[in-house]
Amino acid sequence: MSLVTEGGKCLLDSYVRPAEKITDYLSDISGITYTHIKNAPDQQTVIAQAKKIMYNKIVVGHTVWKDLEVCGLSHWKGYKALIDINDYAEFKETNGKLVSLKNLAARKLGKQIQDGRHSSV
Repeated sequence: MSLVTEGGKCLLDSYVRPAEKITDYLSDISGITYTHIKNAPDQQTVIAQAKKIMYNKIVVGHTVWKDLEVCGLSHWKGYKALIDINDYAEFKETNGKLVSLKNLAARKLGKQIQDGRHSSV
């Protein structure tokens, strides 16, 4: 789980030890292996840290609802505001399809991100 400021300062970047056994780490895509998570904090610990950081803040993300749902935070009321950029037509293709964060960063910000393996930061 990673949280960054508008300026790119990293406020939280942590692996999370899952409660259930992982059968496929998708390491070629994620870059994550067992060694990354074997001593990582559990989900409750990392979510508690994230809640402290996000409390009364405007939280903006790309398909952020998916991430919050996985963390059990989709109905949390601690945000000042929650903005998912995929709700805005200007960030979608003309046919309404979602644009990947990698492509949005290149088009709108002129930045290359996620070269190689995925990074939550």
